[in-house]
Amino acid sequence: MRNLPKTILISLVCACFMLPNAGCSNSTRPELGTIQGTVTLGGKPVEGAYLTFNPVDLGRSSHGKTNQEGNYEVTYIRDIKGAKVGTHEITIRTVGPGYPGEIIPSQYNDKSTLTEEIAPGENTIDFKLVKK
Repeated sequence: MRNLPKTILISLVCACFMLPNAGCSNSTRPELGTIQGTVTLGGKPVEGAYLTFNPVDLGRSSHGKTNQEGNYEVTYIRDIKGAKVGTHEITIRTVGPGYPGEIIPSQYNDKSTLTEEIAPGENTIDFKLVKK
């Protein structure tokens, strides 16, 4: 390190302090709306359903999982709740794609036609699924 020019050494030190904060700025995060609700199938709560909210105009997907009562809350990333404001295509499944044992009909996952508009602020979206 003694042979490095002073400007390179200063640049390296600055980079070491800046890198841990890269990507953490709120200025790059889109406007979010929080989402919570309930998933039922045939009128009964669905436990362990995975919900994915995919923005139609591209961007990070948001995810949620139902509890015993069928209630869910959506997370954008880590501990940040919500989803990007705008129209989303939604999939709901209880197991991964292609796995046997899926209890949610395909019109709600592999062939999903579900869409919802996410507004700024709080959004309550209940999914009352039916078997066909």
